[in-house]
Amino acid sequence: MTKPSKSGIASIKEKIRETVKTNKTVKTQALIKKLNPVIRGRGNYFRHSAGKRTFTGIDHAVFEMTWKRAKRRHPGKSPKWIKSKYFQQEKNRNRVFKEKRNRHSLFKMDSIPVRRHIKVKGEANPCDPEWYEYFTERAMKLRKQNIRTGQDILWTEQKRHLSGMSDRTRQRGGMAHTPPETRK
Repeated sequence: MTKPSKSGIASIKEKIRETVKTNKTVKTQALIKKLNPVIRGRGNYFRHSAGKRTFTGIDHAVFEMTWKRAKRRHPGKSPKWIKSKYFQQEKNRNRVFKEKRNRHSLFKMDSIPVRRHIKVKGEANPCDPEWYEYFTERAMKLRKQNIRTGQDILWTEQKRHLSGMSDRTRQRGGMAHTPPETRK
């Protein structure tokens, strides 16, 4: 199993730390809007080579950074008060960094599913018609892994339907008849 290098993990933490430090006085909502793209982007970059342990470790470091920020903003308040103001419960997650009345919360890197790369068979050739079925099935498996919306499900079903058609029908966009505009 591969995982990000120690320097890669350190660079993620450093980028997040810099963002938190440079935004000491901004509101929590604004900080969350600045941190979420960084966390999500780096997580998506490493999702093929990371384990859940790596993502969980980064999330723990982010929690510590946000906790220190909250304590620094309110030095006279108790930890219980700070937790109730800045860390809420959201579904099955505790200690989610967000204020009570705000709907935006800090993204957790370990919520990104880790997906292993599926290798192509050594002898497979995408230009060879014999391998057409193999590459079609492989594309369908990869697409199923990334399904997010109803539109994606519809696309997958249509693609499956089109794969059973002849090449001539497929070239016409899946129509069994020739449209009137193309008849001569």
